[in-house]
Amino acid sequence: MRYYYLMNKNTDNMYTTFKKAIKEKPLKTDFPILDEMLNGFWSELYVFSSGSGMGKTSMLSHLLWSMVEKNRNTEALFFSFDQPANDISIKIASQSTEIPFSYLKNLKKDNIRYERKLKRKLQKLKKLYQKITILDTRNFRELDIETIEDFVNKKREQNPGKKLVVAIDQLYSISEDNLSIKLERLKKLSHRENCTILVSMSLPGEPEIRRPVRKDLVNHSIVISKAYAFISLYTDFVLNFETPFLEWDWAYNNQMIPVSELIIFKNKIEAFTGNLFYRFYSDISKFRECVKPEIENYRQMVINLADYKKDKKMMIKKQENPENQD
Repeated sequence: MRYYYLMNKNTDNMYTTFKKAIKEKPLKTDFPILDEMLNGFWSELYVFSSGSGMGKTSMLSHLLWSMVEKNRNTEALFFSFDQPANDISIKIASQSTEIPFSYLKNLKKDNIRYERKLKRKLQKLKKLYQKITILDTRNFRELDIETIEDFVNKKREQNPGKKLVVAIDQLYSISEDNLSIKLERLKKLSHRENCTILVSMSLPGEPEIRRPVRKDLVNHSIVISKAYAFISLYTDFVLNFETPFLEWDWAYNNQMIPVSELIIFKNKIEAFTGNLFYRFYSDISKFRECVKPEIENYRQMVINLADYKKDKKMMIKKQENPENQD
């Protein structure tokens, strides 16, 4: 009888959990193809990695405000270590209005076109800022998991029933010695408080100067195992000028625009792992997603480039050791 009771009780719990899962809808972003590949952003832990200066913070801020804008009843928290809260706030304004960061940082500059555009976008910005809280090192002496939980709980109390996005820039700035415990607590927080957590982390070493590959992730296996999705950003334009992906953009001040690569190494909910491509407009810190035919072209270019480098190495070896040739 007791076994039957426990079995029924567990079945009821499973049914309740299943019903809750069906009701939950993933958050949409500014990037429809990324949304499709990840099946949207759920109440889970998402990790974005890259070498230094490749756009982790810009990607996190872009995802954060676009989730707030594109999903009803959504609030956001941004924990920043690398940049002051004011700069993150201006970055979000620049990305969402497409007005250059340099102008918004110094509004004393005379530019009638940007001034008019800012006036038109002020209402949109006001709505965004009402829903986004940006915190930096002035708000806490050190950022530990308890502090993050406290801010999340406070935001939850102020906005009960609303969806929540939490961005943390970056992972290793959280003061917790045990990485596994740190990640496990963030993961549990996302489930308990029904919030999407976006975390950035650095990939030092060779990914600073070349496209990251799976062997670069060996030292980060704990992070990958805990993350719902593990994603890397890369652009040749930053430190490796051998074959940078650049495009003329005639419609945008006739500038050369670098193309960044977003590599999905782990994706728990969907089968897709692979790369997507984004134009990066540095003056507004904004990414624009390439369409599917462009993505296929760039993927083929990456394959061709790898084959070319492989053939080049073999040719150099043959030239260095001619006696070994048949």
